[in-house]
Amino acid sequence: MTDISIQDQKKNRDENVIMVADDDMFTRTVISKSVNQFGKVIEIFDGAVIVDTYKKVLPDIVFLDIHLPQRSGFEVLEDIKAFDENCYIIMISSDTESGNVSKAIQMGATEFVGKPFDRKKLESTCKKCPTLN
Repeated sequence: MTDISIQDQKKNRDENVIMVADDDMFTRTVISKSVNQFGKVIEIFDGAVIVDTYKKVLPDIVFLDIHLPQRSGFEVLEDIKAFDENCYIIMISSDTESGNVSKAIQMGATEFVGKPFDRKKLESTCKKCPTLN
């Protein structure tokens, strides 16, 4: 890691980066099209590569599904929080059981968005991100 904080690196780059991590291609596409006005979108479908990709691209926002192949969204959230305590992660899932919502927030997710979601909700979560330029 460099002497510059992760948050400063995000704020000082020319282009915002948004990561969409979901195993469902339709969901990734809907989110990507809804938020691409805010920056470059990187789509990932496999839980096993999310953390490494996060460390490489330092996204401003991560839309993270709970149920992913290889690793759960909760496991990924825990690892990203350990690397970047100020990460901006929006957990997404059709599994909106109150236990999942509260667990995501307790683990450090910024917000929880249930599926199906609308474009305005996705846009409003992006607008709250402190590192978006």
